[in-house]
Amino acid sequence: MRFITTLFVLLYAMMLGGGELTKVTFCPQWYPQAQFAGYYVAKKSGLYAKYGLEVDIKFNPPQRSVVESLPQGKADFASDFLATGLTLRSKGLKIVNICQLSQQSALAIAVEKEKSGIKKLSDLEGRRIAIFPSYFKMEPESFLKLKGIKADLVPVASGIELYIWNGVDALTVMYYNEYNMMIESGINKKDIKLFYLKDNGYNIPEDGIYCSERMLKEKPEVCRRFVLATLEGWKEAFTHKEKTLKIVKQYMDMEHLPYSETHQMWMLNAMEKLFKKPSGQQQRLTADQCDLTFNLLNKGGFIEKKPDFSKFYQPVVKEYNLTEDK
Repeated sequence: MRFITTLFVLLYAMMLGGGELTKVTFCPQWYPQAQFAGYYVAKKSGLYAKYGLEVDIKFNPPQRSVVESLPQGKADFASDFLATGLTLRSKGLKIVNICQLSQQSALAIAVEKEKSGIKKLSDLEGRRIAIFPSYFKMEPESFLKLKGIKADLVPVASGIELYIWNGVDALTVMYYNEYNMMIESGINKKDIKLFYLKDNGYNIPEDGIYCSERMLKEKPEVCRRFVLATLEGWKEAFTHKEKTLKIVKQYMDMEHLPYSETHQMWMLNAMEKLFKKPSGQQQRLTADQCDLTFNLLNKGGFIEKKPDFSKFYQPVVKEYNLTEDK
């Protein structure tokens, strides 16, 4: 049966690609983890091949945005936060968002209520807060500035170690990652207070798929097939989670990263909630969402000129349902 399935995939790919698979490179914005499971599943299960693509997934240190490499031809596709994509576009980088996966923000500032004495947002004044590097810092920095909170921001590459060692009073977290790390480290969930950006007027969606303007203009069908195969990969990842985690582990092992099945399952479940809207329809970006992102980053001093929404967002797949109709 496996041989027959593989043969079918190859035959279908040959029909799409004229006998050869089109080689493309994809770069996620962070190290391997379940945050990018759909891409791994699309590759390992033959979905990219089914659509005539041979996808090379490359991992780069997150000190710079992977999106910056797109116009240079160092990568064909990349994933990154909306805030990063919009900022780089405003600086003249000829990139386009061709699929907005995330539909809401997972970003928060976390504290232990009793330990820190921080009960409300204004209590962060003068405190030491661990913050992400590079473009990842823009939203929390802008948010604190907008709220008139002056804090001592301490850059950390990743993880929660500095917080555990009492080096900071609070830390920036993603709900699907560092927040659960805190719980897995032994901190009682009831003791954690999360100051969500989305609860304070800034529900800014995050992960999207980007390519260069040139790539979209010269190879629109390749872009469409990449996004469609990726969406199918995500649908399969959410449907067969145990199998998906085995694939995630393979990618993490290749990069010599520690693997926790419970943490990666938490992350996969969280990504499912972030990607899906109640109707099951997703991968939409609106002008209002871009305006909200621009206003936050503009007040934070990270962006000056608002990009043209119609040029920045050019979806190649209009509709896709990540859930089975019931």
